[in-house]
Amino acid sequence: AYLNGLSKSAPNRPLALYDLGYARFGAKKFDDALTDFTRYLNSPGNTSEVMMADARNRMGDCHYYASDFTKAAAEYDEAYRLAPSTGDYALYQKALMKGLARDHKAKIAGMKQMTDRFPSSGLVPSALLEMAESYGELGDKKAALATYQRLVKNHPSTAQGRQGYLLLAITYMDDGDRDKAIDSYKTVLKNYPSSEEARVAADDLKRIYSDMGRLDDFARYINSIPGAPRMDAAEVERLTFQSAEKD
Repeated sequence: AYLNGLSKSAPNRPLALYDLGYARFGAKKFDDALTDFTRYLNSPGNTSEVMMADARNRMGDCHYYASDFTKAAAEYDEAYRLAPSTGDYALYQKALMKGLARDHKAKIAGMKQMTDRFPSSGLVPSALLEMAESYGELGDKKAALATYQRLVKNHPSTAQGRQGYLLLAITYMDDGDRDKAIDSYKTVLKNYPSSEEARVAADDLKRIYSDMGRLDDFARYINSIPGAPRMDAAEVERLTFQSAEKD
């Protein structure tokens, strides 16, 4: 309503277009949001480069949600060019687009650029998780393990850190190191007993102990951790029977 009939030279017109773009972005009307942000960028007026970069980031997000990863990457690139000092999100998203295009080497390089340029960014844990995933896609288990270890060491209290412990255990198992996998699963259960990651860790650890014929040990262990998923006697019997059948 404000914009209807407003002069193109009105001082608050760019801000109104910027806010309208955000409102439509929040309503998931991404095509309309793209139009509003484009009009904002093309409007005369005193707007900061940080705001312009932010609009470019949202335009990149709109293209991302439309699965146009090439256009999204171009917008994130422009956002970083406009405001490199606040460009952690733009670099992160640009690297993510490389991964979605199956270019995992470029994704890793982009994530490294972001973590090196912005070591205190809140996106660093997510970047490390994404880097480790791409190392796994490339078959480089050693680098994946090192990245997961860096993640859990430096960011243990984050959601990404919890996932890192879990994925570290899975990677150890894939690499044939059962003992280290068990230790990582137990760390998840000990440190985050009520989390979703703990539920997954308990299920995986249960299968490992079942294969070793040590379900009683697992039941005693899991029931000793306050808040951890519980295992009842009937489940122990069922899994013991399945283990015997497998033998």
